[in-house]
Amino acid sequence: MRIMAIRPAPLWATGKVIVLIALVIQLTSCGYQLRGSDLQQTEEVATLAELGPLYIENGNNSAFYNLLRSKLQGASVALTNDITEAQYRLKVFGMKTRQYPISYDKNGDVAEYRKQSSLSYELLDSTGAPAINAKQLRVEEIFQSNKNNISADRSKQAEIQQELAQKLVNQIFWALKTASLKNQSAQPAAK
Repeated sequence: MRIMAIRPAPLWATGKVIVLIALVIQLTSCGYQLRGSDLQQTEEVATLAELGPLYIENGNNSAFYNLLRSKLQGASVALTNDITEAQYRLKVFGMKTRQYPISYDKNGDVAEYRKQSSLSYELLDSTGAPAINAKQLRVEEIFQSNKNNISADRSKQAEIQQELAQKLVNQIFWALKTASLKNQSAQPAAK
């Protein structure tokens, strides 16, 4: 009778390695950050806050302007309703929304629509000089028509309009954030 020695399984074959790899992937995918690594983000918000008090011209109470105000206030930008108090003035103009069919089903009914929203904006300083020259933005979404459920179709269109407004707000926000960072880097360092 021959006695065989039992060898332990190699390290890679054990479940420990698999669990360790899964844990590392989970931590990196959930946005985990080490302490102190959010300092850059805090500095960017601080420089964006330097744009205030900010006056938004043509700022009616539409969903777009409400989203824009909310996003800016969330970044600690002081907003004002008095143009004489403003350090900067954001002009938004030429806002348009278009919807047109892009495909049809076998019966000749519209199957898909393309919805586009566009606007122009510019940022002026307190003297009226452009801090950001006029730029045009355009965003679009494609959605399927639901001819069998008109209520659902209208609801989907309203949802798409909200998404388009949010995309425009995010683009303006990013441009303002970038402009404020450039503005800060152009100023001489305090001694």
